[in-house]
Amino acid sequence: MKMTSKTMSILAIVSILLIAGINCISSYIKYNNTDVELRNKATAQLKVIESKHNSMRRTLSQIAETAKLSVDKQESIYQGMIEGRYKAGDGSLMKMITEDNPRVDMSILTKLVNTIETENASFDHEQKVMSSIIQEHSNLIKKFPGSLFISNKSEIQYTTISSKYTKKVMETGEDEEIKLF
Repeated sequence: MKMTSKTMSILAIVSILLIAGINCISSYIKYNNTDVELRNKATAQLKVIESKHNSMRRTLSQIAETAKLSVDKQESIYQGMIEGRYKAGDGSLMKMITEDNPRVDMSILTKLVNTIETENASFDHEQKVMSSIIQEHSNLIKKFPGSLFISNKSEIQYTTISSKYTKKVMETGEDEEIKLF
């Protein structure tokens, strides 16, 4: 059987349409799978953020409680020593200058400060990871050609965990001077 130019043209057009159709179906599957992956990643990251926040709060509260107990214990020791010296009335208060008095152990307070800094930085990092996932997903559903193939165009919802102070600064665009002491 001899193929005419008309038959060959029809076969070429059908082949092109078939290839284009397969390409469209393939793109639809690829972009929707990426959408699902990013949504799943965001859901998992939300759980990481929740867990990190919980861990951060527990760790800081436990170290702070330990620091308070340590400071209270040291205060009672020093208070007892000073009261004993003043009560004697025999000049024993001056012995304090030559005695080997216990030193105030500030290591637990140093640990608390370091832990606060570390935990806050770690928590901030996890929130930045979530922001990155949301940005990647938003680009996927809004940019060409993904915007043509994605069936679920709803954005990933997430509210950044922040202080009331920071939210007010973001609303007003004004920041107050930080008074540390």
